[in-house]
Amino acid sequence: MLHWVTSTLPKDHGIEVRDFGGSWQDGFAFLAIIDAIKSNLINFPAMRQASNKTRLETAFNVAESELGIARLLDPEDVDVPQPDEKSIMTYVAQFLHKYPEPRAADGSSTLGAIEAEYNELISWLLKKTQYLEHLQQTNSLSMVYSDYKTFKGEFDEKAKVFGKLKRVIESQSMVTITVESWREIERLWTKLETQLHNWLWLLDSGLPGDLGQVGEWLGRAE
Repeated sequence: MLHWVTSTLPKDHGIEVRDFGGSWQDGFAFLAIIDAIKSNLINFPAMRQASNKTRLETAFNVAESELGIARLLDPEDVDVPQPDEKSIMTYVAQFLHKYPEPRAADGSSTLGAIEAEYNELISWLLKKTQYLEHLQQTNSLSMVYSDYKTFKGEFDEKAKVFGKLKRVIESQSMVTITVESWREIERLWTKLETQLHNWLWLLDSGLPGDLGQVGEWLGRAE
């Protein structure tokens, strides 16, 4: 969890976290995690002039109201010489559970980066399913295996994004992506899988002689 924290903290804030005790006392670490997940929720210039108590109070309130992180701590629990590490770890674990992906390398927030991946994936799925549907309707699917292999390679790369988004959705951290929207992704993904299977079946059944018969049988059996 400490690795997740250090990976998530924006480098431009110059905040260093070495433990789950004193590193959190002034409230800046909490504020920085919130900013990493969703930008423009924290006014850092104003917070630098505030007291530890104000920073902590702001962090706990914003995390609860904007990110859905239950308030398990009060400023008085953290702004002490030796804060309770287990209490801070329990609280921070909520951020890790709901927002497991650290800030993107380009500096965009996790929330924004995930939403961009979602929009890109659904756009790609719509384009590819419509393309293959047109080829199937016009009997224009390529019977060259290398063409299928290229398409399948692109599909396999997108499968990584699909799996990542699915894990985030199931963790209930993406409040801006509705269940209905995700079902549309799953519907298009299943459709594309079926289209690729049919394409491969055509390639297998088009093999010469007995190989074609075996390929057709295997396709139907699957």
